[in-house]
Order: sequence, then structure tokens, then C-alpha cells
Amino acid sequence: MEKDSKKPVIFTVIGIFVFSVLLRLVTGPNAVLPSPWNYISQYVGWLYFCAWSISFYPQIFLNYTRKSVVGLSFDFLAYNLVAFSCYTVYNFSLLYVPEIRQEYQEMYHQHVPVVVNDLFFSAHAMLVTSFTIFQCFIYERKEQRVSKVAISILCSIFLLILLCILGTAFHVVSWLTPLIILIVFSNIKLVISFIKYIPQLMLNCRRKSTYPFYVRAEVA
Repeated sequence: MEKDSKKPVIFTVIGIFVFSVLLRLVTGPNAVLPSPWNYISQYVGWLYFCAWSISFYPQIFLNYTRKSVVGLSFDFLAYNLVAFSCYTVYNFSLLYVPEIRQEYQEMYHQHVPVVVNDLFFSAHAMLVTSFTIFQCFIYERKEQRVSKVAISILCSIFLLILLCILGTAFHVVSWLTPLIILIVFSNIKLVISFIKYIPQLMLNCRRKSTYPFYVRAEVA
């Protein structure tokens, strides 16, 4: 029985490694690094993408089987959506906006460190988080909602972004450029990564249970 319970984990790990190889073959090596590090870097990047991406799905499946999201922190999901949205904008801009890439190279005197698997990861995480939030609207949730604290923090973030965009558009200060706004986006993602689990931890303490938050995915 114990051996059978390990089979899905083994197949998942094998699948992650195989799929990572296929993605690496399709996208090619890292164009910046010398050989063999260009191949190693690209493979590790896709391995990271596969491992993290698959970790989102057990929670979705658990919500589906329970037809309930009771016990899953809505603050956690709201933080995640904002964080991954900022991260997606950051990655896309550094990858595909020539003006941003040029500004980055002029500022740091090095190649842009963002690669395509970074964009794939952030965009996929944003979409999967959006779907999980959709589940919160269609499944049982009792009285759960996004807290006033989370709403205040997120509104402050949106206000900061708006002020940065307006400051750039109207040239309020010379140093506030599109690249600086993207750096703000990346720092928003970083800060949220530090605080996003706190609401779920507090909810677990109140309920005296980690269920139905899929802890294995976070540990992995």
C-alpha cells in the first residue's frame, strides 16, 4: 500500500524532468551565457518552471473535489494575483520592449537577466491564481472574504503604481523612468512574497487545522 502511494509522486517527478528537457529542446539554449552554461541554465530554468507550476494544481483539484474553498485564505489569493501580475508585466517588458531593454543595459551595463521561462512561469501562475479565485465565487465559502487589512495594503500598492505611472507620463521627476516603474513592480512581488502566507497561517491557527490549504505544494 505504501509503495502504491509513492507511485504518483515518482511519476510526477519523472514527468517534470522529461517535460523540462522537451521545453529546453524547443526553446534552445540561453543566448547570453557561454557553453555549456547556456544549456544548463536553460534546463534548470525550465525545471524550475515545471516544478513550481505543477504545485498550483493540487489546490485547484482539492477545491473541485470538495466543492468548497472554506479554509483557504482569500487574502493569500489576492496577494498572489497582484504579485504574479506585477511579475508578469516586469518579465514581459524586459523581454520584449526594446526601449526597456536598452534602458536596462545602459543603467546596469549588462545583459537583461530575464529569460522566456521566467515569463512563462509568472504568466502561468497569474492565470492559475485567477482560476483559483474564480473557484471562490462558485464554491462554498461561507462568510469568508478578503480582509480590510489586505484591501488596504492592495489599495496602497495600486496607488503607488498609479503615482509612478503618472509621474513618468508627466515627467514629474527625471529619475522616474519606465524601467524604474518595473523595478517597483519587481519589489512589490518581493514584498508580497514575504507577507502573503501570514493570512493563511492566521486562518490555520484560528481553525486549528491546515486543511484544506495544500501544504505539500508549499513545502515542495
